[in-house]
Amino acid sequence: MIKPVSVLYKPRKLSYGGINLEVQGFTPAQFIYFTEEIAAKKMSAWRPRGVVLHCTAQPDLKTWDEDKPKRGIDEVQRIANMMPRWANAGFKASPHLFIDREEIWTATPLWRKGTHAKSFNATYWGIEIVGDFTRETLSDGQRDLVVTAAAALYAMIGHEPTPQNLKYHREEPRAFKPCPGNIGPKEWWDKAIEQRMAELFPGDDYRPGLTRA
Repeated sequence: MIKPVSVLYKPRKLSYGGINLEVQGFTPAQFIYFTEEIAAKKMSAWRPRGVVLHCTAQPDLKTWDEDKPKRGIDEVQRIANMMPRWANAGFKASPHLFIDREEIWTATPLWRKGTHAKSFNATYWGIEIVGDFTRETLSDGQRDLVVTAAAALYAMIGHEPTPQNLKYHREEPRAFKPCPGNIGPKEWWDKAIEQRMAELFPGDDYRPGLTRA
């Protein structure tokens, strides 16, 4: 069982074209602490009801992994490099999390509305799984990071995932894309996230949430 590990919140603050990000990488144990002790306490007017799963596509996993040793581009810079594309598209924020094979990275703070899917921006967190899963394979390790991150988010809002409050990006009526790719049936994610919540918060001991449901 993953036990929370305390961590200082000292993000790299990035700004471009009206987009303001707070980027920091967390291990699963650190992320659980972060959501409980920091993010949940900062929530105010905005009330998300669930999670939308995406894949980055560009960069794909191969590019993301190779950029650091070959070109000296770390994860913070990789996220920063996406900001002009978002700004040029008229975005005022970004997805909330980027999850690679090693860590969970924050972008738009969890307590602010993000930009990731038009129909879902107002009421959903956006999680970007790093990779192009129309042609790459989601590893068990990366999948497990996503499950833990999503479990922590659902615990923040005090309820479990359902087919109605866990979305794939391709469910967006105007998406016209296969995102998040071939990551398995949504029913698997519903069950896996629910099981992880039971492991992390036995007896429905969810941390104080926003909307008990």
